[in-house]
Amino acid sequence: LPSTVTCNAADATVKFFVRYCLTGLDATTGATSASSRQCVVSLPKTLPCAPVTAPVLTSIIVMTSANVRKQFSSTMRTDDKLVVRGTGLGIASGSVVLVFSSTDTMPAVSGTTQRSAPVTSSSPYTSFTVSPNGETYTCSGSRVYAFVRVCNEAVNADAVTRFSCRVSAAFPMVCGNVDGLVVTNVGPSTTRQRITGGQEITIKGHNFGNNTGQYQVEIGGQDCGIVAFVADGKTVRCTTPTLEGGIYTVNVRINGLNNTDAALVYGDAGLSATVSSVAEVDGKAISFNETAADGQTSPNAGTVFIAAANFGRLNIGQLSVSVGGSDCEISSIDSKGIRCKAPQFKNATAKAVVLSVNGQTSKGSGDAILSTGLFLYYGTPAVMPSFIYATPSVAMVNESTTPSLTFNGTYLKAFGVDVNPGQFVVKVGGSVCQFAAADNVTYVCTAPALSAGVQPVDAQVNGKSVAANFGIVYGNPQAVLTSAMPSVTYLDTSMAAIVTLTGMNFGGNLAQLSVKVVNESVPILSVSPTTITVSVPAKTVEQAAEVLVQVNGYTASSVNLVYGQFYSPKVKWVVPDADIQSNSKPVLMVYGSEFGNNAGQVQVQLSGTNGNGTCDIISVADSIIRCTGPSLPQGMYLVTVTVNTKVSTETIRVIYGKPQVPVVNSVIPDKTPLAANSSVSQGITIVGSSFGNNMGQVKVGLSGAGNSTCDITSVSDTQITCVAPNLPAAWYTVNVKVNGQSASASVDVVYGQPLTPMVLSIVGTIAASSNNQTGQKATAIAKDFGNNRGQLSISINNVSATIVDIPSSDSIVFNVPSLPTGSYPVVLAVNGKTGSTVNLVIGDVGSTIAGVKTVPEAVRPWQTPAVTITGTKFGNNIGQVQVTVGKSSCSGVQVADTSITCTAPALESGNQPVVVIINGVVAKAANGTNIIIAYTCPSGFKTSNTSECIVDLNAVADIPPGGIQERRTKSIAVDDIDMPDDDLSDLVLAIIDKATAEASTLVPGTKAYKGAVRKFAAASGSRRTMLETKGTIEVDYIVNFPVGTKPEDITKAMAAVNDGIVSLANTPLFQRLGAVPAKDEIVPAEPKDDDNKKKVAIGVGVGVGVGVPLLIAIVVFLVLRRKQQVVQPGSSA
Repeated sequence: LPSTVTCNAADATVKFFVRYCLTGLDATTGATSASSRQCVVSLPKTLPCAPVTAPVLTSIIVMTSANVRKQFSSTMRTDDKLVVRGTGLGIASGSVVLVFSSTDTMPAVSGTTQRSAPVTSSSPYTSFTVSPNGETYTCSGSRVYAFVRVCNEAVNADAVTRFSCRVSAAFPMVCGNVDGLVVTNVGPSTTRQRITGGQEITIKGHNFGNNTGQYQVEIGGQDCGIVAFVADGKTVRCTTPTLEGGIYTVNVRINGLNNTDAALVYGDAGLSATVSSVAEVDGKAISFNETAADGQTSPNAGTVFIAAANFGRLNIGQLSVSVGGSDCEISSIDSKGIRCKAPQFKNATAKAVVLSVNGQTSKGSGDAILSTGLFLYYGTPAVMPSFIYATPSVAMVNESTTPSLTFNGTYLKAFGVDVNPGQFVVKVGGSVCQFAAADNVTYVCTAPALSAGVQPVDAQVNGKSVAANFGIVYGNPQAVLTSAMPSVTYLDTSMAAIVTLTGMNFGGNLAQLSVKVVNESVPILSVSPTTITVSVPAKTVEQAAEVLVQVNGYTASSVNLVYGQFYSPKVKWVVPDADIQSNSKPVLMVYGSEFGNNAGQVQVQLSGTNGNGTCDIISVADSIIRCTGPSLPQGMYLVTVTVNTKVSTETIRVIYGKPQVPVVNSVIPDKTPLAANSSVSQGITIVGSSFGNNMGQVKVGLSGAGNSTCDITSVSDTQITCVAPNLPAAWYTVNVKVNGQSASASVDVVYGQPLTPMVLSIVGTIAASSNNQTGQKATAIAKDFGNNRGQLSISINNVSATIVDIPSSDSIVFNVPSLPTGSYPVVLAVNGKTGSTVNLVIGDVGSTIAGVKTVPEAVRPWQTPAVTITGTKFGNNIGQVQVTVGKSSCSGVQVADTSITCTAPALESGNQPVVVIINGVVAKAANGTNIIIAYTCPSGFKTSNTSECIVDLNAVADIPPGGIQERRTKSIAVDDIDMPDDDLSDLVLAIIDKATAEASTLVPGTKAYKGAVRKFAAASGSRRTMLETKGTIEVDYIVNFPVGTKPEDITKAMAAVNDGIVSLANTPLFQRLGAVPAKDEIVPAEPKDDDNKKKVAIGVGVGVGVGVPLLIAIVVFLVLRRKQQVVQPGSSA
C-alpha cells in the first residue's frame, strides 16, 4: 500500500478504486469533469489488509448436540461439537480451520481428512465452534494434536494460495482412554495449610495433558475450580469447594476417564486417624548410632512404615510425622500407611511416633504426656522379652482354626513402653500372628489357619529373636512316645520318681500337653519339643504302668513304665550274628520275649574277651529290640538284655570280623623269560597282601590254554612262592585262594612269547638331567602287554625305568630315568619280548617350523581344513605333541620327525596363529616370522565386526577368466526379509554350494559364484506387492562351466541346479527361516544394442496393450474393496 494509506482499524480492510480516462492523460491526475477530459471511476472493492497474528489454543471442549461434555475419541458423531478457545482465532473476513494430527507437526490440509469445515469466526476471535465433520482421527497412543490455521481472506483456510496464513502451536489432546492416568499426590499448595474449603490445592501425577477443556476435578462430588495448569502434563492446581469436616475422594477426570485414588481430609477429620504399628519397611532392625546427634535426619536411621487408617489417600501435603520430636520425612503413602525416613538417636531407646493429619494429632500416636502411645524401638532393650508358653483360645486347635493365642512370658514391654507390633512381631508356622493386645507378661494375637503338625514360633523385637522354645500344635501332630526314663536306676514300687518322657512332635507348649500314668494325671515339671519331665507316684505292686501323653487333645503312642522286676527278659537270637565288620557300629535286631516297650528302661549289652559295649536303643517292642551296636574289634561277644535291672540269662553271641580278602599285585618269574614247555623247574613269586602265613590254607592255580596248580614252597602275608607247572606258550590267569576266599583280582602270567607289545605314544613333559626332578612320571600308551607287572620291563636309551602302576589295559605309568636333552627310544618288553616303539623327547630339542599348507588352500571361517606342518625335530611321539590353531586344538594329529598333519577347527575370519608344542616347548619358526593360517571370507562376502562372514548384498564374486558363464536369479519366499545377517549368509551360501554340487556332478570342474542379493517386502510397492508371502529375497548366481562344455550338458546341468535349489526347501535351515525357493528361475537378459531397441519397442507395445487394461482392473478392484472397509489414513492400501 502507499505509505499514506492505512488499514481501517474497525474492520481491518482497505478500499480500492480503478480510474479510467479516454485520452492519454495521466489517470492519476486527470480531470473528472466532462468539459476537460472524459474519465470514469469504479465502485470500491474491499479487501483485507491487516497482518494475521499467530493463533493460540487454550482449550478444546467436546460437546454433544445437547451441550453435554463427552469423550474425544478416534471417531466422532457428525452432530457433535468442538468448542475451541484461545486468542487470535480469526480476523475480519478471514477463515479459520481446525486440523488434527497424530504427531506434533502440522500436516498438509488439502482435502478433508482430519479437519473441520472452514468457518468464519467473529470478534474478539477468542472462540469458535465447529463440527467434527464425521472424520476418523488417528491417535498416537492416547494423544492427538490439534492446530488452528487462520488466513486473511474469506475463503477456505485449507485452500489459500495467495494470502498470509498463520498456524497455532501443536495443542495436545487426550484421545480415547488415557494411557496410564496416574495421581501421585494431593495437598495444599501452601505448606501445612489446613483444608476447610476455599484453599488452593496442588494435584500431581502423570499423563494429565494440558487441555483444560478435557479436565475436571471434583472433591466429594463438588467441583474444584481449576486455577492453573502446568504444561508438563504432571501438575494442576484448583480451589477446593467448601465442605464439612471429613475425608473426601478426589476425582480427577480427563476426557471422561476417572481417577479416584486420592482422598483429601477436611477440617478436624484428622482426629479420627489411627496408628497401629511402625516398623522398618524391609523388616530390618532400627539401630542407634553413638556418633549421631539425637534427632539427626541426614543421614537417617532408615525408612519406616507407619500402619495407619483414616488419614486420607495420596495426600502427603496434609501429613507430618515426628519421631522423638524430630521430623520423619515422608517419602510415600498408600492405602495402608505412611513411609518416612526416621531420624537417628545415639542410644538404645524407644521414641514416641506422632502423626499429624491436616493439623490434628492422630489417635494412637505416642505422647510424652500420656501413659500410652506408639513408640519406635532403636537397638535392643537391656533385658530381652521371652516366651514360656502360649494358651490357645480353644481346647483343640484344628487346621481350620484361627486361634487367639495368649503368649505368657517376661519383660514383654521392651524399653518399658507399650508394645509396638510393627517391631515386636510374632510368627506361627512362618505366618504373622495378628497383634491384638499386650502387657508386660502377656502378648495376645490371632494366628492363621495352618496344616496339622507342630508349627514353630518365631518372635523378634527389632530384629532380635525372643526366646520361645516351643511350637503351636495344630490338629493331630502324630506325636510318638518312645521312652520313659526314671531318674533312678531301679524303679521300685515303693517310690515316687522323676521320669523323663522322650519322643517326637510334642511341640513343647505346656498349655497343649497333659500326661497320665494308669489314667491318673501327673504334674508336668518341664517340657521341650522332644521331652516332657513329670513326677510319677509310687505303686503298690510290681506292674507295667501305661504312660499316656496327649498333645492338643490327641493321644501319642504309649509306653509302659515298669515298677519292680515285672518282666524277665529272654534272648532267642540276634540278626546279624556273624561276619559283622570289625570296629563298625552295626544295626542289630534282638529277638526274644518280655522286653516290654519302654526304651528308657531297656539295655542291650555286648561283652567278650576283646571288649564290652552298650547298644544305642532305636526301638523296643515286647519281642523285638532294634539298636545300634557298639564299635568292637574282631571277636565273639555275648548279648544280654536288661529290663529295669532284670538281666537275661541266655548265651546268645554275635561275631565281629571275617577273613580278609587276599590281593594279587604281580607274578615274578625267577628266570626271564618264563619258558614254555620247559623241562627245567621254574619258580614264580606271587606278590600281594592278606595271604596269611598258613601254607595249608593257601592254594594257587593257573587257568588258560590248560589248567594246572602251582606247588607252594613258602607263604608270607605279602608273598607266595611256588614251582610253576610246565605249560605251552600262552598267558594264564593266576588264581589265589586263602582259606577258601578268592583274591579280589587276578594277574595273567605269560609263558613263552605269545605277546608282541606295541608302544603307541608316551604322555608326559620331561625335563633334561640338568634340572631333572626325582620321580618324573610318564605314561606309556600301549597294547598287547598283558597285566603282570612282574614280567614287564621298560628301558629308555638302554636305561631301565621303574614301572609305577598299570591303571588300565592300555596304559603303563613309569618313572623316567635321568637323561640329558635328546630324543630316546622307549622299549617295552613282555617276558623278554619287545615290539614297536616311539621316541621320548627329554628337554628342549630345538624343534622348528618351516611352513604350513592347508587343503583347501583358501580357508573359509566355517571350514575345517586339513593341515600339514613341515619342520624339524618333531619326533614321532604323538603323546608329547600339541598343535593349536587360533587357540583351538587341531584334531587328529599325526606326527613324523619332519611333518605333522591334523585337522584345524572352524574359526573366525582373520590370521590364526599356528603353534606347535613339543614336550612343553613351543617350536620356533625357521624364518623367524609367525606361522599362520588365513581364514578369509569368500568373494561376495564381507567380514562383520564380530569377525564373521556375512553376505555383501550388492557385491558380485570374482570369477576366474575363461569358462562359459550361465547367470540365473532364484526368488526365495521368506517369513522375514529382515532376518539376521548370519541367517541370510547361510541361505545364500546354501544356494551357491548346492549349485556347485549339482553342476560339478554332471560337468566336473564347474563352480558357482554369488551375484547380487535383493530383498523385497510383500507390500513394498514393487512388482511383488501381490505376493501372499511376507517377503522375497532374490539371489543372483553365476555357474562357470569349463571351456568346451557342450550346450546340451550345460542345459542338463542347469536343470539339475534348479531342482537342487528347489529341494533346499526341505532342509532344516530353509524350514527354520520359512524359506521356499520358486520352482522357476529368472534368466537375466544380456542383450546387444540392436536387441535392446527391439525389446524396448516390444515392451512398450506389451505395456500399452496389457498394462493399461491390467491397471484399470486393479483400480476397479481397489475401488470396490474400499466400499467394503474403512481405510485408515496412512495405511499402505
